[in-house]
Amino acid sequence: MARADVALYIVDDDPNAANSIAALAWSLGIDCRTFSSAEEFVALAPTLPPGCLMADLRMGGMSGLELQDALAEMRLAFPIIVISGYADVNSTVEAMRRGALTVLEKPCSREAIEKAIESGLEQARSAQKKQQLRTAVVRRFDALSERERQVVQLLLTGEPNKTLARMLNVSMRTVDRLKASVFEKMGVESAVELARIAADLEPAIRPPHFAQHAASRRS
Repeated sequence: MARADVALYIVDDDPNAANSIAALAWSLGIDCRTFSSAEEFVALAPTLPPGCLMADLRMGGMSGLELQDALAEMRLAFPIIVISGYADVNSTVEAMRRGALTVLEKPCSREAIEKAIESGLEQARSAQKKQQLRTAVVRRFDALSERERQVVQLLLTGEPNKTLARMLNVSMRTVDRLKASVFEKMGVESAVELARIAADLEPAIRPPHFAQHAASRRS
């Protein structure tokens, strides 16, 4: 039975090559889908579940390198394995520079393909987990009250409690109560832990004007 967590997407205008890799993927229990052109994949990419992409370098229409550029412009982070019967030093360097995991030269061994696919799928799983965490944290932040959101944003500036109390125009006891509520709702135990989970979420939970405000206070 195919694993449904992430998928392998094969983009190759050679149906024999695409079907051969697809057969290998299915034999390994990997869900996969083939596309006969980069244009076809780009059109559907925003709707596809997380996965790894294996793309031919030279195809009629959009090339593998152009496909990498198109996905980057769309901010779609599919780990990409480039495969080609015409790979040379320049094209390999370009593919890697644009973020390819590896470049495989046709014909390549089953072991090399399996290794590349497993590496790509593992990276896709890691990206999926990171996105799920980001979604969960943003959802928690969105559930906070307006005052609690202000506390989060001010905590991320590193200001002490006394400054927070003055900026929020509340007592120190109220600051302690607000911080405790924020920590509980955000699932953290300290401001340091809050900063750690927020590091990859800006500007989602720290609007620019707060950062500017904190900077102006220090100048």
